Amino acid sequence: MLYQYGSAAFGPNPDNKNVVTAFAALVQLEVSGSIRLSSSDYRVNPLIESNYYGSPNDLAVELYAYKRLLSILRSDALKPVVLSEVFPGTNVTSDADIKAALTQGAQSFHHPLGSVALGKVLDSSFRVKGLEGIRVVDSSAIPVPPTCHLQSSVYAFAELAAKMLKGEKSY
Repeated sequence: MLYQYGSAAFGPNPDNKNVVTAFAALVQLEVSGSIRLSSSDYRVNPLIESNYYGSPNDLAVELYAYKRLLSILRSDALKPVVLSEVFPGTNVTSDADIKAALTQGAQSFHHPLGSVALGKVLDSSFRVKGLEGIRVVDSSAIPVPPTCHLQSSVYAFAELAAKMLKGEKSY
């Protein structure tokens, strides 16, 4: 789990108030989503199946983490700071209500990875299998989610690829 806070509203803010958004994000899912081409025309959007909570265990872990987050935000220590709760709302307290809020409000963490993973789409030199002259070195090439925020993993991955490619004689 990754607990994160942002100083902006990640959802509607109709009263235009100062907002802090706190969330718990699954960083290593038991079940992943998928992406497929919907057409041979590159201008047509792909078919993306996020598969949020595709596993009962993923939902159970998220429920645990979110309840923990709510207990922190609703604690006596933060009462002077947290003046109101926008989502899921103070009336949401039961596991069933929290699960409903989670499934209704699930969003991408905007750090996709693995859509052209090493070993599946790419060879060990980051070349797209079956094509010449195309390599991919970004988060889409990372085959499995790291157990931390993706940014540092992307830097390490890119450095590894740069060292590998620098040592090659021809591209």
